Amino acid sequence: MAAFYSTLRSRGLVRHAHHWASLVACAQERLVYAKALEQVSPQARCLDWGCGNGHFSYFLAEQGYHPDAYALSEIPPLLHQEKRVSFVKGEHRTTLPYAAAAFDAVFALGVIEHVAEHGGSETGSLAELTRVLKPGGLLLIFHLPNRWSWIEWAKWSTWRLGLTETREHVRRFTQRDFRFLLKDHPLEIIEQGRYHVLPRATLGRLPLLRDCAAFARMVDAIDDALAYALAPFTQNRYFILRRN
Repeated sequence: MAAFYSTLRSRGLVRHAHHWASLVACAQERLVYAKALEQVSPQARCLDWGCGNGHFSYFLAEQGYHPDAYALSEIPPLLHQEKRVSFVKGEHRTTLPYAAAAFDAVFALGVIEHVAEHGGSETGSLAELTRVLKPGGLLLIFHLPNRWSWIEWAKWSTWRLGLTETREHVRRFTQRDFRFLLKDHPLEIIEQGRYHVLPRATLGRLPLLRDCAAFARMVDAIDDALAYALAPFTQNRYFILRRN
């Protein structure tokens, strides 16, 4: 994670960073990017499932990968000119338009917790992701909301009081919750963790500091220390799983 800011500069990812509301908010992806480079080879065929605004597929492409990106929406603007990404617009809430055992790795960044809201199911999605993974392939799940997150509690409280229009995630997970979802799937957890305590979206609104690399690094250092000390109350969980 230490190379995050130098990577932004050296790989021309300033455009990528500017796609976020602030550099402080962009830096919330440090762990995701570091684990992707650590666990998955650029030669691997990988899928960015539920690619959202395309930031992660764009990052992978800039690092020499040739990812597949999948979403139910139209191609994100960030990927319009990116020839190294194969984008597919989905037509079904659960079924993926890929052959069985097609991928060496599948990334799911902030997606699992939303599938039920859109007519899918968590277990159905996990079954489909397992189907498209090769035996021995990796499923990397990040930004899974922690049930005991203080940020989620704060969002709920301000929403209930009518102070904001944004409420907490409907689905949040403990480790036990997630393990229960895995019980019928040939997936083995090989690594897991919790991260983020500071409200980066709020900090990213600070004038003058929002795009200051020194401030972002300070936020990162404090956030990492708090995540270690206050692990039960962090915002997110991550799981890296291997298909048996």
